Amino acid sequence: MFLNGLRSDLENHYRVYSVLRDEEEPRFFRYLVSIADGGLMHEFDFVIDDSTSPDHLFIEDFEHELSPL
Repeated sequence: MFLNGLRSDLENHYRVYSVLRDEEEPRFFRYLVSIADGGLMHEFDFVIDDSTSPDHLFIEDFEHELSPL
């Protein structure tokens, strides 16, 4: 379910997210998402490659942080 939501959000809001370019590698952009789960907050920072085309988005890397609410 999470991956379907990720894909849908990226496809439907590409122009919003694609402006947050990676400082070290400008062909990538960052996609940040936070999800509350019970008493925990999951924070994800995805590195997305859109250099092939805006219709082909690839997750190159991601970081996950977990903290109490």
